[in-house]
Amino acid sequence: MKLYPRSDRRAAGILVAGVAALTAIALAGCTSAVSGGAGPISTPVRGGQIVVAQPGDFQPNVILGGRTGNYPWIGNVFQPLTYIDPESGTPEPVLAKDWTFADDGMSVTFTLQDDVTFHTGRPMTADDVKFSFMKTTEADSGSQVGFIAKQFSSIDVASPTSLTVTFSQRLSEATIFDFLEQTYIVDQETYAGLADGSQVVGTGPYKWGTYRPGTSITLERFDGYWNAAAGGQYADTIEIDKLADSTAQLSALRSNGANIAYNLGLTDAKGFESQPQYTTIDAGGTIYPFGMDVTKAPFDNPKVRQAIAYAIDRDRINDQVFAGGGTVTDLFWGADAPGVTDDQVNHYAYDPEKAKQLVEEAGATGAEVPITVVALPAIQSEYEIIANNLTAIGLAPTAVSVDETTFNSLQNQANLGPAFLLLHSQVGLGPSTLISSLPSLRANNPSHFDSPEYQDLRNNLTSAASDEENEKALGALTEYILEQAWVVPIVQAPYKVVSSTDVQGIGVSKRGNLLLNDAYISE
Repeated sequence: MKLYPRSDRRAAGILVAGVAALTAIALAGCTSAVSGGAGPISTPVRGGQIVVAQPGDFQPNVILGGRTGNYPWIGNVFQPLTYIDPESGTPEPVLAKDWTFADDGMSVTFTLQDDVTFHTGRPMTADDVKFSFMKTTEADSGSQVGFIAKQFSSIDVASPTSLTVTFSQRLSEATIFDFLEQTYIVDQETYAGLADGSQVVGTGPYKWGTYRPGTSITLERFDGYWNAAAGGQYADTIEIDKLADSTAQLSALRSNGANIAYNLGLTDAKGFESQPQYTTIDAGGTIYPFGMDVTKAPFDNPKVRQAIAYAIDRDRINDQVFAGGGTVTDLFWGADAPGVTDDQVNHYAYDPEKAKQLVEEAGATGAEVPITVVALPAIQSEYEIIANNLTAIGLAPTAVSVDETTFNSLQNQANLGPAFLLLHSQVGLGPSTLISSLPSLRANNPSHFDSPEYQDLRNNLTSAASDEENEKALGALTEYILEQAWVVPIVQAPYKVVSSTDVQGIGVSKRGNLLLNDAYISE
């Protein structure tokens, strides 16, 4: 398995303090990548253009936020301090070449690569790293992990290549590396240009070229790349085209108008799995839960919430909506997360009779259940199945359809109504991060669920100082979430990347970003 371009692993063999603790990270829905698909791997060829078709829009204004529309290009223009290997769970150096956690777990010191330059030619320094970290705390950055930086009590720059981050409370190493994974280092001198895409300046092997908002981006090989001596940068240019219609993506791929289709619908992607001229890759993914506002009847009664958990036919949803390509689970994290039991993974097996009995015991038979549904095909298809499931147990569901912008606004305001179908593109983050980054689980969640016990269990996980403490804390928190059932995970579905086998050397990060430094078009 290839995590990201091997040519960017400059500090191979570095002994990093605290890495051992990372081997126990939960890698829910971890990504994979291939180096050439079904055919034999050829000698890398320099030149040409790689074309990627994607459905989402480009959002250079939220470089520090996890936006699916940025995943195909962002990791080629920008770089973080570290990436996490999806297979081993260990952090690998990128812009940082070394790091050391203090014995008390209250700080970490980074040593940076000493010859990194931005695409403007200006040297990157520890001040840029500090700037990037602090920007994540601002609401308009869109960062899903800015809450972690808010727990940095100080960032002290000792030299252009060294800085120490001190925490206001103990943070697990897993949480820190989740933060680093999706915090790209930006150029503070041109940061304002990200707002309209006029200046998009990173440190990666490709630089921002022609930008046609809502249409395409062309990335160009950066000749001043700091790690060029390690190899890679085979393609002259990388073109990212927005093709919102799945039919257009398929047509582009089959006609060689595109070499790679990113986030292709699971049903469409499945059709390529048996075709030897294509390779299908899992990349990151989305968690799809059903949420309920516990302050509104009938969801103020936990029996009704548990009834819905038993009533939803997850296997049918996975098969019909996600072409069987997702993972059916009752959890927000992976089944292999240390401390999680098999009983917890499948706690709410499909049992409509039990669900109907719980609804009757709660006196909720016939209760109206308005469900807020965002106008996305997968969510609307989910709703049709869930509506039938809830009707079968004596409830009366109705859809309240809203557009994507309205839905995001309502979610941020924690005002989605009595019930709602959610989607969280955060597969790949660890549990200690997810409990605060996921709208479903964070303090101001749209279910309005909170309790002293929940806060204690969350704190126990984030402050765990050993593998044993982490396992115990995660097991207890998982059990509590299942028991209270204010939000019901349904399936975790990966993004699908379909590539022509003419393109080899594709890399994918744990979060699902395409990394094309080593990608080339074979002869």
